[in-house]
Amino acid sequence: MVDVANHFLSDVDEVRFKLLPKLCQFVALFPEDNQKMLLHTLIRERLESETGTKSDKLKVELLEQLFSTSYEVTFLVDNEFHKYLYTAITTDQRIGNRKQLSEVFGKTVIAKLIK
Repeated sequence: MVDVANHFLSDVDEVRFKLLPKLCQFVALFPEDNQKMLLHTLIRERLESETGTKSDKLKVELLEQLFSTSYEVTFLVDNEFHKYLYTAITTDQRIGNRKQLSEVFGKTVIAKLIK
């Protein structure tokens, strides 16, 4: 299944852009140990490789989904996924994306770590 997803993710933009926002849901179908491995490979790889204006919006959706899933925030922070949020907030040109990610960062990372 992972090989098929990787193939589709490397496919034409139209297919990739439809699959990317569903990546966290796809990873959630696997057992917990596999999910953690896929977070480090499939999702991290996509966060690092996607570039361009359309990809920025997809990264926003992917990060929002990732931090609203059942993964512990401490696990995501320990594995430095919060840095993708911070980088997107500081570099994204669209104010809407920055605002959206700032809310995700505040509500799901900062607030939960303070508790």
